[in-house]
Amino acid sequence: MIDTDKYENHDMIRIAKQLLIEDAPLLLEEVKRLRKELEDCWEYISHIDNHDMQSLADDSYSREKDRLRRKLNERSDL
Repeated sequence: MIDTDKYENHDMIRIAKQLLIEDAPLLLEEVKRLRKELEDCWEYISHIDNHDMQSLADDSYSREKDRLRRKLNERSDL
C-alpha cells in the first residue's frame, strides 16, 4: 500500500502558493495605497508649524489623561 499522507502537505503548500499568486495584484494595490497614504501624512506633517504640533500634542495628552481618569473612576465605582 502507498503512503499518501506524506504527499498531503505538498498539496496544501501548492494550494497556498496558488492562492498567494492569485491575491498578489490585490496585495500590491494595498501596498501602493498605504504607501500613498503614508506619503500624504508626511507631507501634511511637514507643513504643520511647531505651534500646531504642540497644540496637537497637548490635545492628545489631554484626551488620554481624561480617558485614564474615566477608567479610574469606573474602577473605583465597582
